[in-house]
Amino acid sequence: MTTSERAQPTLRILVVAPVAPTRGGIAQFSTMLVNTLRLNHMVTCWAIAPLYPPLLFPGNAMPDDQAAKITCTIDKRIHGWNPLAWVRCWHGIKRREYDLVIWQWWTPYWVPFLLLLIAQSAWRNIPTLALSHQLVEPDAPDWQAGIARLMLHCAHGVIQFGTEEAQHSRHRSLPLPLNGELIRQSHKHMDIRRQYGISPIDRVVLCFGFVRRYKGFDIIVSAMRHTPPTVHLFIVGEWWHDTNALRTLCVDSAIADRIHIIDSYIPDAAVADYFAAADVVALPYRSGMVSSVATLAAVSGVPLLVSAVGALAGLATVVDVVQPNTPDAWATALTRVCDVPRVDVVPVPDQPSWEALQRAIEEIASVCNSERVGAQ
Repeated sequence: MTTSERAQPTLRILVVAPVAPTRGGIAQFSTMLVNTLRLNHMVTCWAIAPLYPPLLFPGNAMPDDQAAKITCTIDKRIHGWNPLAWVRCWHGIKRREYDLVIWQWWTPYWVPFLLLLIAQSAWRNIPTLALSHQLVEPDAPDWQAGIARLMLHCAHGVIQFGTEEAQHSRHRSLPLPLNGELIRQSHKHMDIRRQYGISPIDRVVLCFGFVRRYKGFDIIVSAMRHTPPTVHLFIVGEWWHDTNALRTLCVDSAIADRIHIIDSYIPDAAVADYFAAADVVALPYRSGMVSSVATLAAVSGVPLLVSAVGALAGLATVVDVVQPNTPDAWATALTRVCDVPRVDVVPVPDQPSWEALQRAIEEIASVCNSERVGAQ
C-alpha cells in the first residue's frame, strides 16, 4: 500500500529498541517493526546494544551474524547500561522533531533507561507510545507488576500484545504480530530428522526457545514416559534456569533415546529447519500471555498443542488445548495428536498482523498529536 493510498499522513517516528543482529525475540520483533513502519513513514532507529552486563545475562550475548538478512538501518547506537550514552544520544534533537517515540516494555531492568527516554521526549514535546509484550515475566515476583503499571502510565498510549487487562486509558490490545520474516529468511539446509536418525514414520514434538521454568518443558518430558515409542521430543534453545532436575528427567532410561536436546541459541538462518522437522509444536506453559514461538509455528503451518493459559488457546493453528501442570493430560494429548497422520494446518499470512499494528500506532499518534496541537 503506497502512501498516496493511505488516509494517514506520513509520521516522523523514533523507535528505540534492540534490533538485529542482537539476539532474541525482542530484537527480531523490533527489526521487523522498523522495516514495516518505514514503508509508509519516516522512521529513525536508535539501537540499544549491548543490552545487559555479562553478569546479568545467563546466555550467549554475542550478535547473531547470521541474522544479517533480517536487519534495518540503524541511525544511532545506545549502550544499554551507560547513562552518559543515554544522555548523549539526545544531543541535537529539537523540540517536536518527531511525531512519536516508540519504546517497548518487557522487563523492569529497563526502568532507569526508559524514565530518561520519557523525560527527554517530554522536554521536547514529543509523545511516547509503549508496546507492552508482557506486564511482567511469568515467573517474576508480584511487586514487579506495580512498577510495570507505573511505567506504562508514563506513556501517552499503550499497545498490549495478548489479553491482559488494559493498563492505560489510551490503549489497544492486539495479538503479537507473526514472525514470518524469520522463517522466510532462514536457509533450509539441515535435514533435522535424518541428522538424528529419526524415521519418516516417527513423530517429532518441538519445544523451542529459551528454557525457563514457566514454560513447563519438564511437564512434557514427564509426559513422554507415557507416549508411544515413535514419538520424539526436541528441546531446542538455551537453558536459562537451574537445569539439574530437568536434565535428570531427560536422561531417564525409558525415554532418553527419544529426547533430543540442543542447548544453544539457534541462529536465525537455522530456525526454519527445526519447524520443518516438527509434526507438532508444544507450548506446555505454566503461565504467560503470548509466545513468539507460536507465531513461528503459525507462519510455518505446524500444528500447535498449547496450555490453557493467557491468549495461547486462541491462536490460529492450535489443534488441542491442555490444562497446565498436568503431565498425564499432556501424555494423552501427545498420543492423540501423534496417532493420526499429520495434516499441515494452513500457514497464517503475517502481513495483516503487522498492518494491524501499524494502524494502531497511527491512530494513537493521531490522537496524541491532535492534543499536542490543541495545547499550543
